[in-house]
Amino acid sequence: MLFVLLIISKLSLLNLADSLYASRYFFDAATEYERLLYNFPSDSNSDYIRFKLGLSYLKANESGKGENIIRKIIENSNPYSRKAQLALAENFSRNYQFAQARIEIRDLIIFTDDSTENQQLNRILGWIELEENEFKKAEYHFSVAQDSAMVKETQSLNQLLRKDPFIAMLLSSIVPGSGEIYSGHYWTGIASFLVNAASIAGFVYSINQKNYLDAALIFSIFFNRFYLGSRQNAYDFAVEYNEKLYKEKIRNLKRPQALFLDP
Repeated sequence: MLFVLLIISKLSLLNLADSLYASRYFFDAATEYERLLYNFPSDSNSDYIRFKLGLSYLKANESGKGENIIRKIIENSNPYSRKAQLALAENFSRNYQFAQARIEIRDLIIFTDDSTENQQLNRILGWIELEENEFKKAEYHFSVAQDSAMVKETQSLNQLLRKDPFIAMLLSSIVPGSGEIYSGHYWTGIASFLVNAASIAGFVYSINQKNYLDAALIFSIFFNRFYLGSRQNAYDFAVEYNEKLYKEKIRNLKRPQALFLDP
């Protein structure tokens, strides 16, 4: 009788934990999975429970706890190790840790003989590369995934009219403010031109008046500062322009709803 009650208790706790997970109460689900592992450490479902515990912590933004559990699953060749590694990659991607996500996905690709899984993993890598504006790499992975639509989208992204940061910096080196205008910051560019022009005028006037101390101060404090600032602003604004352009275009792409399959 006691054995039957234990079985019923275990099944009830597992159903409760899975229900909480499905309802996105991840921290509460983790508590129940922990309770199951504590009460039934040698249960036949322990691999599954441990896997879901790791997922629950990852999704509850307890990345430290979740990653430790997932890493142990991967290292111990648990039956859920590949799903666990994919979940870890998803967590890295969701937190903009694309380099770590890329490592996990590439590791999965190396050890798969399933062509369908290989295509899915390459599709995920393609999206990760898009997030980092690596269009050639993204195009390659979408090609391997045989996703012709995304290959075309990636090619079109790579052909967008961008602002060259080095041209922007060069323009502001020649005429302060022109690089900012080229990068789309018109009023900043005009203000930069006027401030630098005023600094030059003050510098020349001080030299003509043989007021060399004022000339040195104007050059070091005003002209030098605003001139170098204009060059740096021009570069930064061009980079910012490109990033906004890419993000807007990528946001409008039809990203698959389930790149990462949630077990």
